[in-house]
Amino acid sequence: MTTPLRERGLTCDVDFGLDDWIVYAWPPDQDAVLIIGSDGGWLVTYETPAVDH
Repeated sequence: MTTPLRERGLTCDVDFGLDDWIVYAWPPDQDAVLIIGSDGGWLVTYETPAVDH
């Protein structure tokens, strides 16, 4: 998941929860993309302004 994002210039960080995992990605403009993955699928949200995780 993080490799294609990093190839496009985004900085990425990954957190793991009990049943899912969360990818934080920061595009060059410093807003944040939050990607939540689980067995049921994906949820992608765009957050502005970015929060330093």
